[in-house]
Amino acid sequence: MLKPRLDQPCSIQCILWVPGNEKRRFHATVRYENGALAINTRDSRVAATFSEAAKEMSIALLHGTADGMPISATMLVPRAAGDIRSEDGAYVVSEDFAAQAVIFGVHVGTPDFELSSCSFSFENLEVFVQGPAFQCQVFLTGDLQASISVVRPPELAFDVPSIGASVTFERTAESTPMPSWQNAAFTLESWIRLAPLKPQKASWFYEQASSIRLLLSVLLGFPTAARAVRGDVLDVDGEDLDAWALISNPRAAPVHRLSGADVFFPLPVVAKAAPDFINRWFASKSSVIAADLFVGAYANPGMYGHQHFMAIVHAIEAFHRHARHGFYMSPDEYESIAQKISSCIPALTESHRAALKSRIRYGNEFSLRKRLNELAGELTPTLKALVADDLSLLISRVVDTRNYFTHWVVDAAHPPMNDAELPDAARRMSKFLSLVFLREIGLPPEVIHARWMRTG
Repeated sequence: MLKPRLDQPCSIQCILWVPGNEKRRFHATVRYENGALAINTRDSRVAATFSEAAKEMSIALLHGTADGMPISATMLVPRAAGDIRSEDGAYVVSEDFAAQAVIFGVHVGTPDFELSSCSFSFENLEVFVQGPAFQCQVFLTGDLQASISVVRPPELAFDVPSIGASVTFERTAESTPMPSWQNAAFTLESWIRLAPLKPQKASWFYEQASSIRLLLSVLLGFPTAARAVRGDVLDVDGEDLDAWALISNPRAAPVHRLSGADVFFPLPVVAKAAPDFINRWFASKSSVIAADLFVGAYANPGMYGHQHFMAIVHAIEAFHRHARHGFYMSPDEYESIAQKISSCIPALTESHRAALKSRIRYGNEFSLRKRLNELAGELTPTLKALVADDLSLLISRVVDTRNYFTHWVVDAAHPPMNDAELPDAARRMSKFLSLVFLREIGLPPEVIHARWMRTG
């Protein structure tokens, strides 16, 4: 069985067809590298049944075979829209398509197919899970034949009521054929299995996998990325089949290989609190949104210093905006005040008047300074000291610098940081947001402080 992975480039030859028209087949190559999933066709002229989908600029679903096994490709979009044209009732299309997913081992019935469970392997998941090791036992018989038994450590499972599913940390061991038992080799890998109470659509699993990736990144202290996906997929006949998948991941980025000492919060340290904080993380859309911005800033090393700084500040602001109310008074109370202020605007050009009304409309929202100070007020003195000796001063300088990069006007009374100061400020504000995340999911301040002092 083909088991393609997201952490390894691949090129797989296959034969594809539109479901329901298996006689009209065409050769193609599935290619995956650095998060980009594409299908390249060898035949430039596609079957007439392909034409209706091609006119809509996308193909929802294709079936096929690769290495004798069934495959499905979902949501294909031509890479060059101008390459579609009509010729004698058929359509000549671009030879390259971007695909959302290619599923190996099953013909699915719809692009958003159902799964009863799905497992994800992530970079550095092994060093996060840690815990008991595999045990390898060798048994010799009287005729000098040998059998090898690998005993897996117990799984660790948690119920997650906020999404109606269970999350299980498990580890697998796959043997590699060798000439003799003295040279037996095993590939060990850690997985997170997501099993909902009832089958869910693939899009649901994609969303939850993104939340898991972001939570792992916060707990590891470094960005991570999925490296393999497998699941129990319902095929066109409603049968539950084991399948592996390649998924388009435009946010894929290089990640660091970590050792156990590098991990900020390994699973054994937080196992007792895990049921609560995992459930709270999935329930907190604000944390997920902000973490996506936060991790994205670190996953893009090509950013200029001021861009990286602004991305971190934007992530903190987004978290407060979604997790806290952030209004000086209730929206209903402010509405009447906003109307009175708007009525006082003198006769101006239409665009100028609209710009002033926009400022008035958002005039009830907290300033960045107030948002940062409110979040800082939720941290204990020991946690504040991890960020800066004088956190209030740092916040003031961060706000002044953000204002400068927003308007590009220097305020002599509140000058921005210089280029040499920006990297340190970004690092400190990253630490600040990490602490806010960890407190938001309920980890005790003393535990956070102890781990931070240990790992730096």
